Amino acid sequence: MRKVQPLKTLLVICGGLIMSTFAISASASTEELVNPTLTDSLITSNTYEQNILINNNWEDALSLKTTSSKSTPVYRLYNPNTGQHYFTKDASEKNGLVSRGWNYERIAFYSGGKKAIYVYYNPSNGAHFYGLPISGTVRQGVAFYTN
Repeated sequence: MRKVQPLKTLLVICGGLIMSTFAISASASTEELVNPTLTDSLITSNTYEQNILINNNWEDALSLKTTSSKSTPVYRLYNPNTGQHYFTKDASEKNGLVSRGWNYERIAFYSGGKKAIYVYYNPSNGAHFYGLPISGTVRQGVAFYTN
């Protein structure tokens, strides 16, 4: 298990009130983390999110080398009914999921490179995992590319 990294925090202050905080790290990497019950995975380069998940017993599943150039965006979506995340580089798929009740959160990172990362689906609980198969999952196809 990866050690929790210390954070440097950037505060956003408006009118003397703290509006939000963001963790910043010069060496942030993009990680896929999987929850202990194997019902969700989250891909994030946000050190704050990584640390919260690790402190709640999520495990590092995959470290990704994502591109910093503005190539193909990978969209991050969240299903409020199931508590699961999904990542896609297909804007039409993103829009279709949003029309069915998924929340579009943001561009998670940019897809680029030659290494294909596959998405795996668990039909028993509806969860999606990326890169490495987990017992009981079915490979669905290429989710995105990394270096």
